[in-house]
Amino acid sequence: SVTESSIHTVSKAERDLEIQKYYRSDLIKHLTDWPSSQLE
Repeated sequence: SVTESSIHTVSKAERDLEIQKYYRSDLIKHLTDWPSSQLE
């Protein structure tokens, strides 16, 4: 039904957003750790 597909779309969008947030924070952590370890 339309309701089910909307729920699936929302849950997928939320899941993608969580993955994106996690990936970005992980990436930023790597990018901020890397130069400092190179300077040492």
